[in-house]
Amino acid sequence: MKPSEPNRLVIVGAGWALGLCVGLGLAALKEMLDDSIRSEQSLLQSVPIPILVHVPVLKSRTEIIRKRLLRAGEAMATIVLFAASVGMGIYIYLAG
Repeated sequence: MKPSEPNRLVIVGAGWALGLCVGLGLAALKEMLDDSIRSEQSLLQSVPIPILVHVPVLKSRTEIIRKRLLRAGEAMATIVLFAASVGMGIYIYLAG
């Protein structure tokens, strides 16, 4: 009753796994190749002279709210894309 090939569940599962591995690998590669100085420790490691001044980061209320909204939007987009991916996988499995 069911065709022996192609096994759509295996193809969809392999696609999800491969996509996740490629995404994590690219994120790790980008992080390793990033030469940004983000902390006092990384500055001390890259520059042999002592640090004389530390300038604190001051954010306005608008910037804080904007950053929270951006994070919430990113989280919602992640949830929507994940749900769409699962839904398409289930549809492809059931339609085949």
